Amino acid sequence: MENELISNKLVVEDFLKRGNISGDSAGLALVLASMASEGKIDNKVKIAVTGAISRSGKVKEVGAIKEKLMIAVENGFLYIVIPEENFADASRIKEKYDLNIKIIGVEDVEEAVMAIETINNGVAN
Repeated sequence: MENELISNKLVVEDFLKRGNISGDSAGLALVLASMASEGKIDNKVKIAVTGAISRSGKVKEVGAIKEKLMIAVENGFLYIVIPEENFADASRIKEKYDLNIKIIGVEDVEEAVMAIETINNGVAN
């Protein structure tokens, strides 16, 4: 587990060193996509992801959460991984608009990876 954490931190550090980063909200999605392309995550499920990311791999709050939820639902996503800081607001929006999507709040990259693994294991069973 410790080697995984070190590896995840290296992926985060590599992402943050890139010069062509566009928009904080894409941070978590880009880190997870990078990990998937390197074979560190095996994902077979359509999962929406949003979240800014700190240098230490913490997932930070994002804006426009209502719009992001609506877009995810419109595009057929059944799951969305979001910052824990956005979870309460996202849950209220889901209930108000009766959205068919499972919202998963995470605090860091490691928790996001575990959520993706849990989703994939649940779908496979």
